[in-house]
Amino acid sequence: MLSTPAGFHGFHVHAPSSRYREEPSVELPRCANRIQEGTGTVTRQDLTDVIGRALTPTTVLPRAEEVRELTERLREHVTRLVREVEDRAGAMTPATAEWRHATSAVEDARHELGAGPGPGLRSAVAHMQNLGRVCQRLRCHSPSETAGSGRAV
Repeated sequence: MLSTPAGFHGFHVHAPSSRYREEPSVELPRCANRIQEGTGTVTRQDLTDVIGRALTPTTVLPRAEEVRELTERLREHVTRLVREVEDRAGAMTPATAEWRHATSAVEDARHELGAGPGPGLRSAVAHMQNLGRVCQRLRCHSPSETAGSGRAV
């Protein structure tokens, strides 16, 4: 027979509050706003929306269909951004801080693109979020997304 500690009266379960269902906004870094509108078929708003949706914290896991759709869109964005950042890094002076940051972002992106979503929904969500973070990092180094920001391209 198990005994309970003195003063312990069991667990009290609270009904879920509506405040836990609100999705907080995700604040993107300043460089995320440096993209020109309409680079090819990708718009600034689409990229911002996809990253925001992938990184928005929730109390429940998203539906598998939504995770697949966001992951696919993020992979397309990351693939495009990797090419752009690699081209830009090739024109940089090697071993500078900016070059190291850009090449590190590309390496992380390639690693995440090579990783799969895993066997379950939880691992697929983690992969989607990692792709969102990688995409966010690449945006800071992409010439098409830093044009017009006053930063040298």
